Amino acid sequence: MHLEVEKSKKHKRRPIKKALETPRSQITVEGLSLQHLFKNSLRGLGHLLSPGACSSAKHYDCTMKIQVTAENSKDLLLNFLTEILALTHKHHTIFCTMYAEEITESKIVAQVYGTWFKNFDMKIKSIAKSKCYINRKEDFSYTGTIVFELGDMITPIPTS
Repeated sequence: MHLEVEKSKKHKRRPIKKALETPRSQITVEGLSLQHLFKNSLRGLGHLLSPGACSSAKHYDCTMKIQVTAENSKDLLLNFLTEILALTHKHHTIFCTMYAEEITESKIVAQVYGTWFKNFDMKIKSIAKSKCYINRKEDFSYTGTIVFELGDMITPIPTS
């Protein structure tokens, strides 16, 4: 058996560009109203931090009042979630639900309720605001996509 090996011509080496891309995760949310959209976004954030944490909550350890303003409903939702994310890191709490005292396209005043956690399953650094959108449909319901920039996965410490 005879094998011929063809020698390839030498090619100039091109430098490899490595894209330093931040890992991301996105959630899609819907709501029959703006309040419903905000509530579902809050639950989506909680689920991303620790899947099942909000569905298994039997009581809430932490209640916070939050007031956020913005120029439009998209920025309002993103500012709201950014504030929730800051409170999450500060109080080590996953906020699962809310009661809106006032909500318009440019302002929300709400009580948010959450549970304390030792370890989160996912570390969220920020919201990729330029990659998010909210649409109001013909039936006046809302749909949207929220993109979160992630940190390192957090591994819970085993307990013995």
